[in-house]
Amino acid sequence: MSGAAALNIMKLYLVQHGEAVSKQEDPERPLSEQGLQDVQGMADFLGNVPISVARVWHSGKRRAAQTADVLARAVLSAGKAEAVEGLNPNDPVDEFARDADVWDEDTLVAGHLPFLCRLVSLLVTGEAGGQQVAYQPGSVVCLERVDAEQWVILWMLCPQLIAE
Repeated sequence: MSGAAALNIMKLYLVQHGEAVSKQEDPERPLSEQGLQDVQGMADFLGNVPISVARVWHSGKRRAAQTADVLARAVLSAGKAEAVEGLNPNDPVDEFARDADVWDEDTLVAGHLPFLCRLVSLLVTGEAGGQQVAYQPGSVVCLERVDAEQWVILWMLCPQLIAE
């Protein structure tokens, strides 16, 4: 990077909330029993790696908040998960991507589709329309910023891969 300060390598963990109950069962759509088990299994795995993040954010929707809370206990260095504006399923990803390009602390975001798919696509390819990953409920995609506005997918984990 000519004339600019070098950015720290930073990791962004993008998590689709765990499986939720149907809207008919509960309009707030909390995690199902399977969703809770999957997210707890992922938290146990990530905590043993170990992964540590400076912040855990979620959309404020109950299923994302529950996912973030469980994961925060395993990976958050201090504090608790926080609700953040702009992470809902159909929110635009451009502003979030611009902000992430200048962060210097590893961050975990628990959110929703299609937001997460569009964000991964924008960060990795520069276009929000593609699909670079096939999310499943409870999945984690780890991105790493290697340069200004340049991200790579380091890995992806699905609950089925770590189930005992």
